[in-house]
Amino acid sequence: MACMTRVMGFAKRGDDCVVFVDVGDKVQGAPPQAFFAVPKFPRTRNFPARAHFD
Repeated sequence: MACMTRVMGFAKRGDDCVVFVDVGDKVQGAPPQAFFAVPKFPRTRNFPARAHFD
């Protein structure tokens, strides 16, 4: 099952894998802890500053 959300707190708590898609390109996929703690690419490093963590 896949779920698309803008609420990163939900993605962090409820998902097995986070896939970051920007402008139609899959940029990074990783378990939530790895995705949020150690983003690998500039687009994923800059994303948390703009995200909603409700």
